[in-house]
Amino acid sequence: MAAKRTYEDLEREINKLEREKALYLIDIEKYQSLFNNAPLGVFQSTIEGKYTEINIALARLLGYKSTNEVINSIQDISRQIYADPSERKHLVKEIIQGNSIVHHETHFKRKDN
Repeated sequence: MAAKRTYEDLEREINKLEREKALYLIDIEKYQSLFNNAPLGVFQSTIEGKYTEINIALARLLGYKSTNEVINSIQDISRQIYADPSERKHLVKEIIQGNSIVHHETHFKRKDN
């Protein structure tokens, strides 16, 4: 039989959850700031090769004016961005296998070639 919870117990639980939520929101803000302000190109993509997030540093490196322009115009990262399309396939395979990609240099195509 479950123990009966008092009003004070529920209030403590709510306060605890509110504190955890506040800390979680701070973590999200920190992550977004690191992602958006990184001096290097940073992105997230689907496994199929569509950008879901990209920072302005990478957008500019690729010759675009905004992150939205990249996200909306690139449909196939392998074909449209990588100088060697097979390189992305290799990197995705490594990541899926749980391997880290460290100190790896990649050659990308720019919008203006």
